[in-house]
Amino acid sequence: MSIRVPGNVQELVWLQELPLRLVHGQTFEGDMHFIYINHTLQANRLLLYILTLIIAGSATALEPLLALKFGHHLFLHITYAVIFGFSTGEYIGITSVVAVDLVGLEKFSDAFGLVLVVQGVAIAFGLPIVGVLNDELGSYLIPYVIVGVVITLSGVVLFLIPLIKRWQQSSATTNKSLTTSHEIDDMNTTSVNLT
Repeated sequence: MSIRVPGNVQELVWLQELPLRLVHGQTFEGDMHFIYINHTLQANRLLLYILTLIIAGSATALEPLLALKFGHHLFLHITYAVIFGFSTGEYIGITSVVAVDLVGLEKFSDAFGLVLVVQGVAIAFGLPIVGVLNDELGSYLIPYVIVGVVITLSGVVLFLIPLIKRWQQSSATTNKSLTTSHEIDDMNTTSVNLT
């Protein structure tokens, strides 16, 4: 005995799965785009990482708000799926490269391990919190906005890295010049004492 499913139901199921399929496809496209930009254009990888985080976070925070204002149209969900999938594909593919750029190859395993631990904790605790918020509020609106804002803020905070590096280099240069001038003063004092 077989159950026959009408064609329009199969089309409806396919349309409901389309945004998820697009996220996966665009993640692959994002990876390929990163490879092209990295090898062909020699772009600033940290800046690319930051921008993709901000795009993914902003899309995640704005999608439910736009759906609330304009309705849950398939076009809106498809647009979100394409933007989110592409940007996450880029930042997932570039995470290890940026970690090497920031801490060097000798400290890469420690840094990447820390990144994975933080992501694991976020997934382990974030998903149940989102579920509780959905149960309490009856909607995924607030959890989506919170997650989107957190992802966007993580990208914004990473803008501080170049500033911190410049500050460290300028303080190292200042300390080095101070150390050198103290060594010269010590040498002059020693030579005066000898005479």
